[in-house]
Amino acid sequence: MIREADLKEDRQGYKFKDPNISLEQIRYAIEEKADEYGLPIGFTMDQIKGGGMLNKTVQDCLVIYHKHHPTDYFRNVITLRKQGNVTFVAFHYYGYSKNTGKEGKTEERSKSLSGQLLNIAVGKNHKAAYAEEYDYYQLLGDVLREAMEGE
Repeated sequence: MIREADLKEDRQGYKFKDPNISLEQIRYAIEEKADEYGLPIGFTMDQIKGGGMLNKTVQDCLVIYHKHHPTDYFRNVITLRKQGNVTFVAFHYYGYSKNTGKEGKTEERSKSLSGQLLNIAVGKNHKAAYAEEYDYYQLLGDVLREAMEGE
């Protein structure tokens, strides 16, 4: 179960004039588009827990993760809300990025001469991994947009 407080809003959502859209249909559209890109993503269904003891809420969600980095990249979360004949699709993310954490340490070390020397020694492999991770996020964003817009 995912805590609502751990979610961060990711990208602009979408709305469809169809109250019957399901997370399974969204998954299928994303999976199809990810295959076109050769993007190795996995899916799992989960729930988001929010509120307090007196106003507890639970909402189903679709979680997207990188198949080769299931625990060290951020995870993306898709939720649905229905209002009348409209379905709203929202995108969030949560978790931890090992490479982003390393990038923060690199920036902190760059403030001292000894840290700058250490960055030179370890920086090349980290920079490539960091760039690869953010390439994945960019491609995933393209996949999500195209899947939602039916391109």
